[in-house]
Amino acid sequence: MRRALVLASGALLCAACSSGDNGAGTASVQSSSQAASAASVSSQAVSTSSASAAAPAAITGIGAKTADWASAHTPDTRFDAGTVWDPTPGLGSDDEHDARFYLVTSQAGVIAAFNMRFPSRSTLASASAEAKTTLPADATVKWQKKFDTCYAIQFQSRTLGKSTGSPSVGDPTGSVEFVFNSDEATGGQPSYNAHNVVGATALLALDKTPADFAGC
Repeated sequence: MRRALVLASGALLCAACSSGDNGAGTASVQSSSQAASAASVSSQAVSTSSASAAAPAAITGIGAKTADWASAHTPDTRFDAGTVWDPTPGLGSDDEHDARFYLVTSQAGVIAAFNMRFPSRSTLASASAEAKTTLPADATVKWQKKFDTCYAIQFQSRTLGKSTGSPSVGDPTGSVEFVFNSDEATGGQPSYNAHNVVGATALLALDKTPADFAGC
């Protein structure tokens, strides 16, 4: 009888051991599965993050596709469609001419030139800083020079060059000239005052040096 009890106890212990081993195995499989799932989620998150980081922001200034420009600016319906944008009360010399951008032109579906207004008494430093905000972040100054009735600054941007480099546009270097002036402050007479820069003309340009500049 005692032998039977010992054998039965041994059988129960073995059953418990077997059950314990199976539980540990199940936990191990579940842990591995969870780790693999977490790694997969992490990998997807990294992949998504990388794709987002790689996507460049749309150009919305000069060199922009006309659709991207239109989505970022407000048309001034007082003028011909597509030529005047972002009316800003108090910005111009009178209530009618107060748009931030005017004489906007495009070439092959790309914004190729515009005139830009600045608040009265803007300095060259503040006006040029505002002008630069219309360009991609990688834009740098290639050259700048004061002329009799204007101040010209040429910027270059590799990002811009990708948009303007097609044969139909013809600016693979992504070069843009901003020509700053004080014309509206003097009744439209050509003039330049570094302490009262109220306007600028922006255009795609390939002038390599100030000597190539056509003039104000």
